[in-house]
Amino acid sequence: MEGGNEIRKDAIENRFVIVAPGRGDRPGGGLLRSSPGRHGLFACRLCSRRIDREESLLEIPDGRGGWRVKVVANKFPILSRDSRVAYGRHELIIETPRGDRPFESFSVPEIESVLSAFSSRIEALRRDRKLKFVTVFKNVGPAAGASKAHAHSQLIASAVVPSAVKDLQSRVGAATKRGGCPYCGLVKSESRGPRLVAATKSVIAIAPFASVFPYEVWIMPRRHRCSLTGLTAIERRDLSKTYGLVAGFLARRRLDWNMAIEEIFGAEEMHCGLRIFPRGTIWAGMELETGMVTNPIPPERAAAEYREFLSP
Repeated sequence: MEGGNEIRKDAIENRFVIVAPGRGDRPGGGLLRSSPGRHGLFACRLCSRRIDREESLLEIPDGRGGWRVKVVANKFPILSRDSRVAYGRHELIIETPRGDRPFESFSVPEIESVLSAFSSRIEALRRDRKLKFVTVFKNVGPAAGASKAHAHSQLIASAVVPSAVKDLQSRVGAATKRGGCPYCGLVKSESRGPRLVAATKSVIAIAPFASVFPYEVWIMPRRHRCSLTGLTAIERRDLSKTYGLVAGFLARRRLDWNMAIEEIFGAEEMHCGLRIFPRGTIWAGMELETGMVTNPIPPERAAAEYREFLSP
C-alpha cells in the first residue's frame, strides 16, 4: 500500500478518498503541526471565576464543592429557541474549571463526566418535539476552528436534519433491512484487521478504510447503540478511556483535531460513536469542488502508529 496510490470508496458513507502516500513528500506537503503553546496557560472567560457568573444548564460536581463539568448557553448561538427561522439550541460544555488543563491530560473519570454531560443534555433536548437532530463537537487547536484554548465542546440541536446526515440514514436503513446494521458489520470485520487502533470488550476504535483525514479514528460500541444516552456504564468507561488515548496520540504528534457525535432523534437504525478528525491537511480546489479528498497517510499505517503508541 505504501508504494502506490489507491482510490477507495466508503460504501456506507458514499464517498471516495484517494490514499496517496507520496503526496506527503512533495514540497510543503507535510502535515500541519500546531504550536506547542496552543492550549494557553492563562485564565479566560471559560475559567470558573468568570463562567460561574452565567446560568448553568447542567453541572457535574467535583466532590469538593465545585464543579467538574459545566454546561451553559452559548453567548453567540448559531440557533436559538427565540428564532422562528433558525430554531434550535447552541450550548457550551466546559470540560474543566481550569484553562491550563489540556484535554489529553484528563483522567478517565474526568472524560466520563464529559460524556455524561453530553448524554444528559441530549436526553433533555430530545424532549423538545421541535428538535430533530443534535450534534456534539469539539475543536482542538486553530486548524480545527477553536476560538478558545480552554478545554470545551459544543452542542447544537436543530429542527432540521442536515441533508448529508439524512442521506446517510437512508443508506444505513436500506443496508440494515438487507442484512443488518452495516456499522455492526464493520465492527466485526475490523476487529482483528490492519486498521484496528484499539479494542476493549465493549468498544472498538478503527482507522476507517476510506479515511478522509490523516490519522482519522472512529470509536464505536461493539453492541448496537443508536444514542450515546443508551451506553452502559462499562461502555461509557471504555469509550472515555479510548477517547483519551487517541487525544494523547494527537497531542504527541502536535495535530489539531475535531471530534463529532451526531444523532437523529428516534433513528434506531443508526450506530452511535465518536469520530475524530485530525486536521493535518488543508482542502484545496479539488476537494472543495468534487468532494474527493486526498489522504497522504494510509489508514493501515495510521492504525499501526496508534497501536505502537498505545502499547504498554
